[in-house]
Amino acid sequence: MAEMLGKTGKVMSLLSNGGLRVLGKCWAPSLVEFIRRDAGGPLQVGDKVKIRLVSVSEASKLQEGHGGWASDMSDLLGKSGTIERIDSDGDVLVLSKMWNAELLEKEKQPRLQVGECVVLTPDFASQDDAASGCLKPGDVGVLEQDDHDSKPFKVRFKGRTFYYVEAALCRAPEGSKPDQAPASSAMVNINAIIFVITLATPYRQKRDSYSVC
Repeated sequence: MAEMLGKTGKVMSLLSNGGLRVLGKCWAPSLVEFIRRDAGGPLQVGDKVKIRLVSVSEASKLQEGHGGWASDMSDLLGKSGTIERIDSDGDVLVLSKMWNAELLEKEKQPRLQVGECVVLTPDFASQDDAASGCLKPGDVGVLEQDDHDSKPFKVRFKGRTFYYVEAALCRAPEGSKPDQAPASSAMVNINAIIFVITLATPYRQKRDSYSVC
């Protein structure tokens, strides 16, 4: 597991002991850190993204363990494309190449519009008082009002309303219906949430007793 420290991946399941399965291993929650992309939420198939314009040396280093680096990838740095696929390790197919998600930036989306279906962003709990609102992870609410102030978005869900800051909300996946709730208490679309395993010493993982799932 030591070689996975510092790598990025997607949470595939939440375990009864509180552990998180990432990159095929079970990790203590204290070793896994959410990577915030932007207020638009996690990367998803169909998103418009830009490949970061970094040096070839930095890009090739980030590609280690994520499909590797090919010489023709240098021509794609700074280019935009559409996400075609996200694999089980969190690597992303864009412009016919597989990329480390750290090399991608979601292109700025237009402001949420009144009447649109919305869901909470993965890090909503750190956004003002969003955790006490009418939405829970996976719930689909309707944006009812935009006051264009510090907490502009009034959302309705099953007869309840709450004002949210912009960073707490993102557009619901295509096909979502108002007042739709997840089938269970588990967070939906968890496969799309990108995390990084923190650079910690191996004994810490063993101490927390999450090395066996």
